[in-house]
Amino acid sequence: MTEENEDKEKDLVKESSFKKVVFYAVLFIIVGIGGVVGKDLGKATVAKFTEPKTSSEIIKKEWQRYTLKNGFSLTAPEPLVSQQMPTNISEKEKQLIEQKVKDFESYTCKIGNLACIVTVIKYADDILASPEGAVDEMISKLSQEKRTKDFKYKTIPLTISNSKGLIVLTTYRMLGRKVIGKGVVLGDGPNLWTIYIVYPELDKNAKIIATKIIDSIQIN
Repeated sequence: MTEENEDKEKDLVKESSFKKVVFYAVLFIIVGIGGVVGKDLGKATVAKFTEPKTSSEIIKKEWQRYTLKNGFSLTAPEPLVSQQMPTNISEKEKQLIEQKVKDFESYTCKIGNLACIVTVIKYADDILASPEGAVDEMISKLSQEKRTKDFKYKTIPLTISNSKGLIVLTTYRMLGRKVIGKGVVLGDGPNLWTIYIVYPELDKNAKIIATKIIDSIQIN
């Protein structure tokens, strides 16, 4: 192998490692949806939702459209709550993210028995976002989460406004309750958009709300 090829291989390894670091940081939040969905959501766990099912009144109420950075928007019946990049990663990983990520936004939303996270990442101009890579890392981490059992998933190709990506559908058991997950991961150049929603399988109103949120996604 020539010295030039060795350098190229090292660069590819560095970029791959960097992307895993970013996805891992985001997944600190995503995996938390299954159990604890951020401090502002009252530390509600899937097994301890107090409502027998999400109220149908939430479906009927007026929904607001929330426009985030890089042209991504969606509608929701409750406000999106801003979250910070997780801090429990190494200093080296933090520096890598600072060097390679131009912008990062993360929001959570608790709606009845449903919990949702939205992330918007803009990488450096020389990095192409990979929805497939993000989904692979997301599935790997979720399936290895100790609290999840009987984890299953499937993906479906998706295009919104020329931005290509995947719909992600998951099912698993957590603390004795079956949980449904619906997500969308989209990429366009250095931009990566993700949304992941979970709710108890038996809550039909939560299912309707999750579908309505996913269907409202726009990229302008």
